[in-house]
Amino acid sequence: MSKTRKSRSRKVKNNFTYSKYKFEFLIFFLIFFGLFLLLEDFELKKFIRESFIYIISTFKHLIFYFYRSTLNFFLKIEFSDIIGLILLFIAFFLILIRWRNELINKNPSFEFCLVCKGKSQRIRRKLYIKIFGFFFRLKIRKYQCKDCNLRSYKLTSL
Repeated sequence: MSKTRKSRSRKVKNNFTYSKYKFEFLIFFLIFFGLFLLLEDFELKKFIRESFIYIISTFKHLIFYFYRSTLNFFLKIEFSDIIGLILLFIAFFLILIRWRNELINKNPSFEFCLVCKGKSQRIRRKLYIKIFGFFFRLKIRKYQCKDCNLRSYKLTSL
């Protein structure tokens, strides 16, 4: 327990030092930056204008390149290709729906553990499970047995 107290006091001490001298750090930075700009022959207005013009022209060239390549792509596509892509998309979508329904049917509710019949408790899900549930429109709940630590999922549709 003494180790945790020591680490806490160090963190507090570091934050206290920064918060205590925050104003002095700001003043030092402002004086240093002001002296740098006075002593250095730095044309800040010209630099900002040229940088802004360069960024705008690069952005404009990217937009025209994207527009030109997209237009060329759509001009090369035939009507039969569009119908083929639509049919492939429908088939893929139906496969995903079937897979989703099979997942829901295979994972019943887990109020009690399947191995030891102990009480299950909800625990946190990982981020990728949340993303999976969002894309497949599933409500996913993660459970863990209090006795044997078996982890399981409950899937329901939204």
